[in-house]
Amino acid sequence: LALVVILIIPPILNMINPQIFRGVDLVVPRMKINIPDLEYNPDIPGSFPGAGTPFDRSREFDPLTTKQGCAIPWNHKHCAPRKIYQIIGKRMTDERAKKELAIKMSLICMHESGGDPSLDSITDKCKSTQGEYKKGPAFSFGLFQINLTVKNFSYRQGGQIYQCRGSEIFTAINYECQIKNIELYKRCSNILKNPFFNTYLAVSIAQGANGLNNWSKWVNGVHKCFELPTGSEEYRKIYDEAYRPGGQRNPASNLPVIKNREYRLPDIKR
Repeated sequence: LALVVILIIPPILNMINPQIFRGVDLVVPRMKINIPDLEYNPDIPGSFPGAGTPFDRSREFDPLTTKQGCAIPWNHKHCAPRKIYQIIGKRMTDERAKKELAIKMSLICMHESGGDPSLDSITDKCKSTQGEYKKGPAFSFGLFQINLTVKNFSYRQGGQIYQCRGSEIFTAINYECQIKNIELYKRCSNILKNPFFNTYLAVSIAQGANGLNNWSKWVNGVHKCFELPTGSEEYRKIYDEAYRPGGQRNPASNLPVIKNREYRLPDIKR
């Protein structure tokens, strides 16, 4: 407001009396605006390359210094471990491995999207129609920021099966892409914003080649949450402080305990 007043008053006074500023040099104060880096910013959901997108492994971060930290989202509407556990279902028979994967993916979910199933990536973007690099529409979406240019899938809706293939939607993959079928782009990006379906695809990615290493945030930082020494101050902060409404503490029996990188995981009921 002060800046607006400073800029408006001189022209008004000059209109009233043109002689008032004769011989006077007007100086408009300079303002420095700090614009945060929107790429590889661990505090901004969607700022890291999504699942399947090439990424810079040197952009490491300490998850304990981020807003999300290493707190397991036990009761989150979409990212809770029990939600992911249910979606894994019979695709894994080892109960211990299933629970471990669900807990790790729950933290990836929060770091990738902040738990927002409708999130478009702010860094995974195609070229614009003029060919400007990363100035076009997003190509990674949803809870786990799945890359639509490289992940092919099908889904059933209203008794009809729809196919989503990157080669039919885009001219190229990753950052070289441009949209060639806008209707298919809208349909397939919208289904990736369905929290159940996005998680379902994310589980298939996690069980495929490279596993959790498909996610840049896991590789560059989140994996460190599961390497903290048992009994350390950081460990107690993560697993002793509740991630529940009302500040209630998680019962000790429901806490994952890390020992020599072995996991005793909580029982997750269907």
